[in-house]
Amino acid sequence: MSTSSLAQEKYEAALSAFNQEQIGEAYILLKNTLRDNPDHLPSKLLMGRILLIDGFTIDAIDEFEESLQLGADKNLALPYLSTAYLMQGEYDLVISLADSQPISTETKIALKLNAASAFIRQNKPSDAESEYQQILKLSPNNIAAVSSYTDMLISVGNLKSAEELLNSYRSQMPTSAALLHTYGKLQHAKGQKEAALDTFERVDAQQPSNPLYMRSLASALAELGKYDEARQVIAKIEQQTPADIQIRLLKARILALTKQQFEADKILQQLTQELSLLDEKQRNERIQLSVVTGIVAYINQNYELASTELARYVSDRTPSPEIVGMLADSLLRFGYYKDAITALEKHIDVVIKNPDVAVLTCELYISIRRNFKCERMLPELEKAYPDNTKVKLIHAKLLMSKFQYQAASDYLQANLSNNKEEPVAELKAILFGQIGDFNNAFIQASYLTEKWPDNLAYQIIRADIAVRLGRNEEATEIVNKALRLEPNHLGARVVKARIAFQQDKRTVAIELLESVVKEKRDSLSALLLLGQIYTLEGQFDLAVDRLLIAKALNASSPEPRELLVSIYRQTGDLKNAISEINQLLNLDRLNSEYMLQKADVLIEMRNYADAASQLNVVYATWSDQAFDLLRLSKIQRTALDYPGAERSIKRAIELKPKWEQAHAEYINFLVEQSRLESAKEELASYQKTFGSNANYLMLRGDLAFAQNEVEGAFSYYLKSHQAMTSFNMPLLKLYVLAQQNQQYRNKFIKYVKEFTASGNRSLIVKQILADALMLDKQYDEAEKIYTVLLDEDQLAQRAFILNNMANIYADKDIEKALEYSKQALDITNNSAPLLDTYGWLLVSANQLEKGLDTLRRAYAVNSEDPTIQYHIAATLEKLGKKEEAKEELIRNNTLEKTFPDKADAEALFKRLD
Repeated sequence: MSTSSLAQEKYEAALSAFNQEQIGEAYILLKNTLRDNPDHLPSKLLMGRILLIDGFTIDAIDEFEESLQLGADKNLALPYLSTAYLMQGEYDLVISLADSQPISTETKIALKLNAASAFIRQNKPSDAESEYQQILKLSPNNIAAVSSYTDMLISVGNLKSAEELLNSYRSQMPTSAALLHTYGKLQHAKGQKEAALDTFERVDAQQPSNPLYMRSLASALAELGKYDEARQVIAKIEQQTPADIQIRLLKARILALTKQQFEADKILQQLTQELSLLDEKQRNERIQLSVVTGIVAYINQNYELASTELARYVSDRTPSPEIVGMLADSLLRFGYYKDAITALEKHIDVVIKNPDVAVLTCELYISIRRNFKCERMLPELEKAYPDNTKVKLIHAKLLMSKFQYQAASDYLQANLSNNKEEPVAELKAILFGQIGDFNNAFIQASYLTEKWPDNLAYQIIRADIAVRLGRNEEATEIVNKALRLEPNHLGARVVKARIAFQQDKRTVAIELLESVVKEKRDSLSALLLLGQIYTLEGQFDLAVDRLLIAKALNASSPEPRELLVSIYRQTGDLKNAISEINQLLNLDRLNSEYMLQKADVLIEMRNYADAASQLNVVYATWSDQAFDLLRLSKIQRTALDYPGAERSIKRAIELKPKWEQAHAEYINFLVEQSRLESAKEELASYQKTFGSNANYLMLRGDLAFAQNEVEGAFSYYLKSHQAMTSFNMPLLKLYVLAQQNQQYRNKFIKYVKEFTASGNRSLIVKQILADALMLDKQYDEAEKIYTVLLDEDQLAQRAFILNNMANIYADKDIEKALEYSKQALDITNNSAPLLDTYGWLLVSANQLEKGLDTLRRAYAVNSEDPTIQYHIAATLEKLGKKEEAKEELIRNNTLEKTFPDKADAEALFKRLD
């Protein structure tokens, strides 16, 4: 039996065990499946759920994240991943998942419920309330949302609103245990403890094994002094969830209240050991340990621990300026701005008196994006140390931190033009690189490497600049030498990755860069390059993750934001795309490209009014640029701003009266607007000026089609293509007519056949002909052309042509069909339609288990495709699993959807009844 067949057999057994709540058995089966086939997507998704159930949260996160990287359907993975993040305390990740696109309404609700919980744990009730309100718009009777929303209102003391909300739903759903439990909480908050206990007892009677409900009951019993009854409830909870921290705390509380302090202390000490980071030692030893621990934590970027330990040390000892700087940096990075300011001001005399330390402090402010603090210090430093090179360098660095690179270059030229000191040359090399003056950057880098040949950092700067100049051999030689001397040099590995990327060795580049980021989480250059490569690879979640880190490291840099906008738009996350574009416009308010991007996104969101307003600003910027105005007019039409579009085209014609494309665009516009008489007039003028060329004939065809003169349109498109056979646009317009009408399909096929027979070698034309023949069910003829096309090296749609070939052979040679389908998957291995074709062909070939496995993989990529759902159900029926087949159709609401195989699906469902 093949590996894939074994994997499928074990997966089906695991799924069956899981559905029967035999979790341990399911885990073992999946473990074996994934050992033999680590990328088996259905098994990874199920394994993630089991790990989550068993409390192995981090392992579950790994499984779901890997599944998504492998192309899993977000609807199957994200709800569980979100829950795992919530359990792990990764609240920002939970919140970011709530805006995932595209996902089903059910998934969106699950993610938003978790996001609301995350906001509550972050003490952001307003944000949580917004999430609950959005959920209730999507699902007005969602009990979980109502219950959680009410809990949140109770927790912030808004009992009136909580009661109003709860009563409105309890009247609709009087038997809901969840709403009754929430009502008990409301009674407790109002001081009605006896009534609350009575409610919790009713809930427990209704659902006697729910740990959440039992926890409320135990707490209510304890509050009323009914300790023995509370202990009995706690014992039941401990049988289900022995590690429940809240129950252990409640147990300790009961022990303390009943004077069993020793037992209570034992529980509290155990919890303290589990939750604390370090043990307390003798005071003097602890202070000495604090400075070491703080410095190590700072280096390791554990800023919470660093700030705690360094603050303990500074409060008891006179610190050095460096310690003050690390403490301030840690506090700022963790959000304790006031504490950081206090620490700096308390020791400012030490900082200012030493220029090196003062510059270090200023560097610190720049590195954490508190430039204004450095700006405040700088005048005093320049007055006190007017000739100090380091102070002048910090002035230039401050300008660079605000992306004023040219100003920084001018400042260095005016103040340190002849200075050959090492830090000056280093900064010049970096600065020239930033402004794109790679030749001068290379001169400075060469000086550094010649003067200080043993400095690997300078060698790497030179190599990095050499790559930008296309001097890859020199760069490779430098990097290899550096890595021989220091195999783990991070900068060398980044440059080596950049070289690999330029050579289109993306996998090599990714491995190098990820190893760098693993060791140095704030490597901005590695993160940005990873973002670029992952985006090109289509691994958007990974790209976003790396770019968000890069953005956090340097919020003023446009590069990570620009890449994020591109990704968010590709993945349909328009809300975040707009947010990033707005930030880019804050950085550069007059940037026309940012304005156009914002308008494009607003159009996608159907916010046409705001899009038109944004495009009006662009028009003001481009009013004297004819080429840009024509581009603008097309975008204005998509924003439904037709007066604006016409104004832009007319202005372009006014600027360039003899520009043929502008006149053609105006005619197109008039036809689109059904202003056909005006279009005729403009077309006549066009003919007088530019003649009866191919473009004119195509425009005549557009006008005829708009007048419902299909025969005339076909004739003009034909003449247009005949007038210029390299002009493919009229041919595509003919194909559209052929799709709609059998008469024109026959004419079109005849014409294109004659055209290709005359010696035309265009691959596009041949593919159009084959697609038309396929449409006409002339499979043998289509096959001949597809076969010829497949011999071509440069074929953009190869995978889908192979898939068409598989469909052609499905009924006449199943083995050959399978081979074509497999070849298609070798090119595009994570396409749901291609996986579905292959899986269904396997089923047709009576390879049922393997077919089911492939269809499950297709479903994991796109769980909403009814054809895939039907194919899975049909295969389950063939395997004798009729109940599972029926459940598949019911669970996915397959029969409520419209798709080509619906009649077969309905027949299947009748057989299963």
